[in-house]
Amino acid sequence: MFKTALITDLHRTNREWLNLINFYRDEVRVMEKRMSEIASKNTGKEVLANLEHFQNQVIIQKAHLDDMQGDIVQLEDIISDEIKKNQTAADHRRHAIPEKLNQDMEQFRKLFYELRKNFMEYMVKVM
Repeated sequence: MFKTALITDLHRTNREWLNLINFYRDEVRVMEKRMSEIASKNTGKEVLANLEHFQNQVIIQKAHLDDMQGDIVQLEDIISDEIKKNQTAADHRRHAIPEKLNQDMEQFRKLFYELRKNFMEYMVKVM
């Protein structure tokens, strides 16, 4: 059985998720800037190898952000189409909660904060 929520609540959640994605993109840009600084100040093979690991992780995280943003936009399109089909009492209608997207966002948050924590620890060592 699917859990449902009011369309207006789903829309609000989608907006929050998109804002979080924008926040994470800003955080990624900051991390990339720090990585550039580290690369320009350090030429040691071990430092650069570890840096490459973080760069690869950031690339993966950016791809996840793109995927999640696409899923959210797609859900918004579905919600918008439902409202257009029947605008009467749109604020009282329900839609299935996207559990997978909810889980993906939660998992991303955990992994991203772990990556950021590990990168900060690495940065303290090499800067």
